[in-house]
This record gives sequence, structure tokens and C-alpha cells, in this order.
Amino acid sequence: MAAFAMQMHVRQWRGVLWVATAGVVAWAGWNLWTIVQRDRSGAYEPRDSSVFSKLIGEAAGSIDQNEVRVADWKRDYEKFLVFTPINGFVPKPVEPPKPPIDPGEQKLPKKPLTDVIKVMALTSAPNDLGRVVVKYKDDTVKPLRDELIIGIGGQLTYPYDGEPYNGRLKSIRADAAVFDWCGDEVEIGPLRKEDGPKAPAGPEAAAKVAVDATLSASEAELLATHKNSERTVTLPNDSGYVIGTKDQADLSSNAENYLREARLTEQKNADGKRELVVGNIRPNSYLGKTYGVQTGDALISINGEPVSTKAQAYTYVREHQDLSKYVVVLRRKGREVTKTILVNREKS
Repeated sequence: MAAFAMQMHVRQWRGVLWVATAGVVAWAGWNLWTIVQRDRSGAYEPRDSSVFSKLIGEAAGSIDQNEVRVADWKRDYEKFLVFTPINGFVPKPVEPPKPPIDPGEQKLPKKPLTDVIKVMALTSAPNDLGRVVVKYKDDTVKPLRDELIIGIGGQLTYPYDGEPYNGRLKSIRADAAVFDWCGDEVEIGPLRKEDGPKAPAGPEAAAKVAVDATLSASEAELLATHKNSERTVTLPNDSGYVIGTKDQADLSSNAENYLREARLTEQKNADGKRELVVGNIRPNSYLGKTYGVQTGDALISINGEPVSTKAQAYTYVREHQDLSKYVVVLRRKGREVTKTILVNREKS
């Protein structure tokens, strides 16, 4: 009897397997027939690896380099897989909010704004579009990065955004930034060369290469030739550019957008020295197509002045806005590349 039951059980499983196999074969045959029909009608488009390579290439640079990271157990998974009610985790009760501090019991002492920040660079623009680069002197302050770029109305980092400081950028003048600070207006100018720390003497000093920023006869002729060019012109042998009138106006009014597009970051090179590097940038972007900017380009100097931080780059350009020639040295893929940028300063 047991043998008969076992035989019936095996037959049932065989029947199930036959039905499942027939279903899979029918489904595969239907898909194959659909592909044949579409191929005959011209509606079928086979996809090869080049299609996916193209999609990946078009998406390159669309994600900020700072957002690309390796998955981390504690940050990305632990709170969802371990600290859950199904594992018996009981969250701690939320503490009630603390009552507001009585103004008469204010604990934070007042201090001068110059003891808190220093202005590294500033740009003034119409319609309150200017920006100020500030750096905090207080080691207890933990901003998103050492140097912050803030616009008019922007607040300083905690605790200087609240009482008794209420630190806020109120306005930007040609040579100074005006802040609301402890109920008063405080004006701070950018750090000038003569006010900054002296460069160390000896072999540890930053190497400066003498660069003649005056126009040669051929460069003056190039500027005169392209005086009325609205768009930027590339010099022979890709040695530099003559900035067009429209491009010059656009760069001046939208400087922050182009800096954001370049995604400049301060990094340490193989020698442990800090340098200013271009982040992921699309080849078909404005900076890529017009000026040949590439991902990984490291800025070495401008007119022989070493540049390794955003503040140094902003300060140099701000203090030399009247020059018609900028000799920019980059390191690209392990070798130095020199670009000469010519700007027509004559007013039409």
C-alpha cells in the first residue's frame, strides 16, 4: 500500500514538472515569435553593448563627485536592518524641547566679528548677486567646509547666527563686506597681500616663476583682430584664447554658475601639497567645449603666482581685473600645460 502511495506521489510530481516545462517552452516560443514578427515589420531594434556604453558616457558627470561613495554598513544599513521593532529594538523616548533661554540669562559672550571670521575675497554684482568668501577663525565652529561662500542675506554658521550675534551679510561694497553683528553694522575688507602672513624664506617658500603679463606685439595684434568677436576665439596650436565680448560679459555676471560647473575642490597631490582641482565636468559643457577644461585639471599658477586654494584664485583675479593677459599653468594628466588668455579691456 505504501509503495502504491509513493508511486502515485511520483506521478503527481512528474505531471507538475511536465506542465511547468510546457509553460516555459510556450512562453519562450511566444517571445521568439514576437521578436521574429517585429524584425520582419522593421519595428525590432537589437541592442548591443555600444548602446549601453553610450548611455553611460552621456550620464558621466551628471552626479556630483562628492555624492559618489562606497556603501557603509553603519551609515546605510544598520539602522534599517538592526535597529528595527522586528528585532526587538525599542527607540528611546523623545525628550521634550527645552524652554527658551531667558534673554536676561544669555550665556554667550559678545566679541568682535574680526575675532570670528576673516574675509578672503568678495565680488560685487548688481541685483544683490555678489558673493563673499569667509573663513572662520574659531576652531569650535564646524562649517560644511573651511571656507564658505555666502550671498547677501546669508547667515553665519552656528552659534553666530543667533543671539547675541545675529551674524548676517547685509551688503557688499566695492572693497568691503558689511555684516549685521550684535545689532551693529561691521565692515570688513578682504585680506590684502600686505596684511597676510609673510611667505617663508628659503627652499620651503612657494616657487614663483616670473611671467611677463604685458602684451607682446603679436598678442596686441590678436586682440585688435578679434576686437569685435562676440564669442571666444581659440589661439593657434590651442595655446590659449581671446575672450569674446559676449562671453566676457556672461562670465562676469554668471561667474558663480561657471565656478559651480567646474566643481573646484581643494585636494592633496601625491607630494602631500594642497592644490585646486577641477571635478567631474562634461565634455559638452560650456567650459569643456569653449575652453577645453577637463576633469582632473589642477591649477598651478596665474601669471607666475602660485594658486592652491579657491581663495587665492578669487583674490588674484579680483586684484588684477585690469589685466589684458593671464598666463595660466595647469597640470593635466601628469604634464604641465600653459594657456594664454587675452581679454580686450578697451571700451567700445
